[in-house]
Amino acid sequence: MRTVRYAFLERTHPSSMSNAAKYYQRALATQGEKAETFPVGLRYGARLGGRVKPAFQFLTRSYDRDHLYHAVEPEVAFRGADVVTYHILFPFYDRTQRSMDRLWTSWRYRRAAARARAIVAINPAIQEEIRELLGEGAHRKTHLIRLPLQAPSAGRKERAYDLLWVGGNHPRKGPAKFLEALLKVPGRRKVCFLLHRQPEYTEENSKIDRWLREVRRLHDLDLPEYPVPFARLDELYRSSHAFVNSSYYEGFPIAVFDAYARGTRIVVPEVLNFTKDYGHANGVHYYRYDCRRVLEGGEDPKMVERLAGAIESALSEGDFTPSPEVLRPYSDEFVGRELSGLYRKLG
Repeated sequence: MRTVRYAFLERTHPSSMSNAAKYYQRALATQGEKAETFPVGLRYGARLGGRVKPAFQFLTRSYDRDHLYHAVEPEVAFRGADVVTYHILFPFYDRTQRSMDRLWTSWRYRRAAARARAIVAINPAIQEEIRELLGEGAHRKTHLIRLPLQAPSAGRKERAYDLLWVGGNHPRKGPAKFLEALLKVPGRRKVCFLLHRQPEYTEENSKIDRWLREVRRLHDLDLPEYPVPFARLDELYRSSHAFVNSSYYEGFPIAVFDAYARGTRIVVPEVLNFTKDYGHANGVHYYRYDCRRVLEGGEDPKMVERLAGAIESALSEGDFTPSPEVLRPYSDEFVGRELSGLYRKLG
């Protein structure tokens, strides 16, 4: 088997997928296989009717044939990439993008799938979307392999917060919806709201500011400055009673898994990328949310009430032990075996 190179997009801002290459490398090492990480430097934010430099490099750049290249995201699936990982297909839905940007990015995602010899979907929801959005040809060469995320060995810490929310202020993350739901949660709660606020989402920022004023009257709200070191984030997971995900669309929510693996109850929408992994495991509290309707430009007016109800349910329960069956498919050894088997088939 050729030495694997994990190609990833070198970012200037914190991102879960920036770490995926080293996670894969670590997992493959459990099988005695060698791998390298290969950062691809692009001006990811460049715009002139689209993302010009990444687009140009996507069309013209080629990888060598001396290595087996696994692009951990479609943005770096240049010619010669043997495998490409899809962790999200949001360009097909993202109504915050300009139409030309959206069309161009969606084309690149389709083209990356056509070029690759194999595709990795990191959860069942993405696997289904590959069939729907990229076609049967792409789906036939798709393998369901989750990201390798080691379960922590250390235990819980003394509770500092009742509720923890972590994420960006992109409307699909639902930060304003979470704050609105807090107004319906009884009792005075300690809440940590770790928000990555980006100025371009002006409407969402306006909603956030409006609900922040209301929430502060009812709850004790802590707003740490973003980003925080991972050691601090680890402490927040261990010392919070419940972690809330209010997104109407996710690829793979790493923060949710990290919180659950540390014994923190999770509140998540009842959609495939959660229900397939967590099922009826203890510590998981679902709320119904018509995500598809929202993706198509509609609203789910009852979402806030359902989210508040799930939060109340989580707060009423005590400590729990994370399910080994939930954690196992994300272990280094499990993912390493899956990756090694795929690479050996490709040669």
